[in-house]
Amino acid sequence: MGVQSKIYGMAGITLSYEKGQELLNKYWDDDNFRVSAFDNKATGTYRIIADGMSGEYVRVGLVLFENDCDNSENIDFFMLPKEPQYEVIKHNLKSIFGLDIDVKDINVFVFTHYS
Repeated sequence: MGVQSKIYGMAGITLSYEKGQELLNKYWDDDNFRVSAFDNKATGTYRIIADGMSGEYVRVGLVLFENDCDNSENIDFFMLPKEPQYEVIKHNLKSIFGLDIDVKDINVFVFTHYS
């Protein structure tokens, strides 16, 4: 069994794996919301990224960037907006996934995701 990795930047929230199970069960088979280490389609879209290796997290939000799946060690330079559109992200998380959150709960993450 091989392991694939990708680096993501995301503005969103982190749920415990237990709390994220409902979202995973609802959206896991939908390629519009799930990520793959083999494509470069997530940037600019709302996705669910679940830690399938150790079950530590489920991250939900707007993917700001991802590294090229053919060159997993490099990412292009990315600059965050001076004023991230957290109200828009909050609204979209509610309308897409039914998550009712506070703006203060939204964070920007840069992380390596293994699958």
